[in-house]
Amino acid sequence: MYGLYTVLPHEAPIVVKSDLALLGSFAGALVGLQDDAVKDRLKQTPLDELLRDAIHEVLNISATLVTNEGRAVFKKMAADPVYFDNFDAQLLQKPDRKTAFDVSVEGYQGGKFTIFARL
Repeated sequence: MYGLYTVLPHEAPIVVKSDLALLGSFAGALVGLQDDAVKDRLKQTPLDELLRDAIHEVLNISATLVTNEGRAVFKKMAADPVYFDNFDAQLLQKPDRKTAFDVSVEGYQGGKFTIFARL
């Protein structure tokens, strides 16, 4: 899953790529779902509305974490960055900065959380 952010005042893009299982874990914790329920809901197509909305909120809250310069504003989430309007795919291929984290959530699944940014 991808989250698109804009860093103000420079209008610089940041993209977060995260394992769906990790975002599902954060979202499940946010809305009070146990890990087994999160796993079941993540298998649904389309994605369960409660979990989708909670993932959206998790990515919105994450705006405070994705940059240490300026203010990041969450714009959109998508399963694939091709769904971002006017998206520069080079950001994912050759970012100026790439920071990857292995994240664990007690009682839930963990996963990768990667930030791609332009200077």
